[in-house]
Amino acid sequence: GYRLPDVAKKNVRKGSEGNSHGFTRQRQVCSFDVDAVTIPPEVDAVLTVQQRKVLMDRVVTPAQRRAAQKRADDAARAIDGGWRLSEALRLVNEAAALSQTNAVASKHVQELDEAIRKVVANGGGRSVGRDAAEDPIAAAMTAIRSATKAVESGYYGLAPSSGVRETKAYQRWNEVQRALIGDDAGSLMRALQRAGFVKTKG
Repeated sequence: GYRLPDVAKKNVRKGSEGNSHGFTRQRQVCSFDVDAVTIPPEVDAVLTVQQRKVLMDRVVTPAQRRAAQKRADDAARAIDGGWRLSEALRLVNEAAALSQTNAVASKHVQELDEAIRKVVANGGGRSVGRDAAEDPIAAAMTAIRSATKAVESGYYGLAPSSGVRETKAYQRWNEVQRALIGDDAGSLMRALQRAGFVKTKG
């Protein structure tokens, strides 16, 4: 804390206290937190006008300025997506280094990729996490190859002897099939058919 000496110093004459030389003695008036933005009432009650001015100039006013700046910084940070992305980038770089010796689950990478695609970049466009000119079907192929490697590496383990249709892997495979070649209008095959790239059977 800040210690306020007595502004009115006391001069002690030579020999008055058995001292061989004269000296000036300062008395501590008070001590309180250097970040205090007000003078506590119990301290203010014992201060002279000059002492109060010293405290305001040296402690309270600078602390008030720091507190105001911190509030402004906190308010700006509260709505700053860029700061959060900078922090995320720092953590991702750390994770990348750690993953060299301790690989992370592929789902974490997929979730991160999906999240970054939701970020709106300058100009109003969405960040896509990859080259904006990348062929979306080529991207799907890349994802499929990655999924194949993950399965081969034991991501889902081995299927149980019974109840295979209830497993997560089987359900995901059905979802992939429907998304690719399903009869509903939202499948990739139907979209390509509507665009004229894939012919409808029959």
